Amino acid sequence: MDDSLRTLWSPLTKADLRPLGSSIERVQFLAPLSDAEHKQVATLLKKRPEVEFRGSVHEGVDDLEFLQHYRDLAHVSLSFFGLKDLCGLQYLRRDLKTLELGATKASGLSLAPLERFTELRALSIEGQWRDFEVVAKLKRLRELHLRSITLPNLAVVRSLKELRGLTLKLGGTTDLGDLSALKVLRYFEAFQVRGLADLSPVGKMKSLTHLFLQNLPQVSELPSLAPLKKLQWVTLEQLKGLKDLKPLAAAPNLQELALFGMKQLQLGDLQPLVGHRSLRSACVGLGSLKRNQQALDLLGVDDHVTDKFQAYAEAVTT
Repeated sequence: MDDSLRTLWSPLTKADLRPLGSSIERVQFLAPLSDAEHKQVATLLKKRPEVEFRGSVHEGVDDLEFLQHYRDLAHVSLSFFGLKDLCGLQYLRRDLKTLELGATKASGLSLAPLERFTELRALSIEGQWRDFEVVAKLKRLRELHLRSITLPNLAVVRSLKELRGLTLKLGGTTDLGDLSALKVLRYFEAFQVRGLADLSPVGKMKSLTHLFLQNLPQVSELPSLAPLKKLQWVTLEQLKGLKDLKPLAAAPNLQELALFGMKQLQLGDLQPLVGHRSLRSACVGLGSLKRNQQALDLLGVDDHVTDKFQAYAEAVTT
């Protein structure tokens, strides 16, 4: 049982509406609630506006009018597959801090209502939406997560001068050239981005401290990471076309390295990393326990790295 989460179902019970303890970090509903029930939940949250409010319903919610009851919340997550527009966002406070939007059955809904949230610090968007350029106006963003989104390029992020964390998951955005404009970006992740092959812009992201690359079958080489003097933590997972690790070994202050699902690598491919001046720990997945241990022995480092979620938190909050 997660003591930090309270999940609500209709009809609401007295237990559902008991005061929120200090351990509660998120309140969510996973099936439609009546208007009267939303009023009750809003009253519950009135004393804890910092708690994340999450709604996730596949069918049965097609608008956001219920948000008129939640005008004080700072952190909101909305995932309604049947949603027809975002007009109800008008009810949320202008200084909203975090917002998550899940995918919808209706493609091409407009993101224009987001423009009013000029103090937004973290934004997650899934699926294909219109008016994506509005994101460029959210200049206080520190975190941006894009899932199942295909853009011709990342020009939209160039104006986000405070951005510290950027994740691209799924979709088919293959032009990363605009990333060099992000002067304080610390964490970058690309996961299963269809067609992504050219990672050369990553080699110009001098502020980067954490790099996570997973399931990118078109990637056959890395750019030299020598210019990335702040880079400390790297995870490469299932990059099946990658053999040459010399560009990785060029990162002068690399401390933690994870190589998962990299069966194509031979022990000799790890040689550029042997004796690296700052590498102190690694997790290796080369296809067998024996080979994994041989790799660790060769590198002469501890077999532990900071997990992804902790690494992300460290990157965007420090």
